Amino acid sequence: MKFVGTFERQVSFIFIALTLGNIGNFIFHIFMGRHLPETEYGILYRLLALLMIVSVPATTIQTVITKYTAHFKAFSQYGKIRFLLFNLLKRLFFYGFLGSLIFLTASGRIASWQHFPSSRPVMILGILLLLSVIAPAAGGIIQGLQKFNYLGWSTILGTASRLIFGIIFVFLGLGVSGALAASILAMLVGICILFFPLKFLFKSKETEERVDFKEIYRYSAPVIFSVLFFMILTNIDALLVGNFFSPVKAEIYSAAAFVGRMILFLPMPIVIVMFPKASELYAQRRDSSLILKKSLLYVGLLAGGTTLVCLFFPSLIIKLIWAGKHQASTPLIGKFALAMALFGLVNILFFYQLSIHRFRFLYLAGAFTLLQIIAITLFHNTLSQVVWILVANGALLFLINQFLVWTPKKISEKVRNL
Repeated sequence: MKFVGTFERQVSFIFIALTLGNIGNFIFHIFMGRHLPETEYGILYRLLALLMIVSVPATTIQTVITKYTAHFKAFSQYGKIRFLLFNLLKRLFFYGFLGSLIFLTASGRIASWQHFPSSRPVMILGILLLLSVIAPAAGGIIQGLQKFNYLGWSTILGTASRLIFGIIFVFLGLGVSGALAASILAMLVGICILFFPLKFLFKSKETEERVDFKEIYRYSAPVIFSVLFFMILTNIDALLVGNFFSPVKAEIYSAAAFVGRMILFLPMPIVIVMFPKASELYAQRRDSSLILKKSLLYVGLLAGGTTLVCLFFPSLIIKLIWAGKHQASTPLIGKFALAMALFGLVNILFFYQLSIHRFRFLYLAGAFTLLQIIAITLFHNTLSQVVWILVANGALLFLINQFLVWTPKKISEKVRNL
């Protein structure tokens, strides 16, 4: 009972922190959508969607570090945690710098592909990519140690910094480039907060214990593909729309996508708490199904309730958020919300299977990711058609992953009863 109570308290705090962070991001996007010149918000949205995809290694890093930190914490192996942090920081900076350099070199081609008038915002995004590789090293250790307070404050203050600097830079006439520069400053603030509670690991008297990085790399592979597939599933549509449709229609789609994708943020506090706890229980060979059931229930209630609001009151939502702009996005809002609610549930199932070392879902995830890209490429007569493809893919993935999660458990229970 104590464990369950702790789970709820920690989820509640992370939920509050991420809610405040999401409110800040929400205001940031509203401000940009209202104050950036026409079609520039669509550029900003698509650039941030691109960042979500290309920063998959960073997201993977945090997930892997969380997994192994939780395992080491379960057996009080803090020397291994110290070794893990220091060695990863060295490697990540090198790979992050290399990746950022490649991204900067390709900025002209990326701008041309998405019909951007300038490659400057793409170049700024390359700098942001470097920081996005470093930050998860500290974030993964913090999450694995279950120091959720610092994780929450990093989110709150980082988002506040982004909002404040973003408003200032746009008023100074820096446009999309200013909005992205604000994200760089916000990430620096978040990194400082994350490293503060890890100062005990920097003490020289702390004895390091070597970690087998080959094992970590082996685990990283399924995590990379899992996160990559999910990021592509929930972001590639915006980039494909930017390529297949006019800038005006891409702006309409981006405005609707922003509203619908707010639902994806609702499961995040539950994922953040569920993953290390399920990993720790798996390391101790204890059942973690109760954590999964609670996680799916909470996400279903949150995402389902929000989806109903979007389905019944799309016009009101557009008026409240965009203040008269982007009215053409209204028909897409409810469908987008439904698609993202389904993907939110899929994300819970993805991370749970990673926490208990079940990787069969990756084959089907990869197949449905490719299927979604092909479907949008072949069938994009209207923007609604693109969104319906997302809904169908999300529903199928949710049903299939439910089967993958629960079937092995039923089989093992039958074997024990023989």
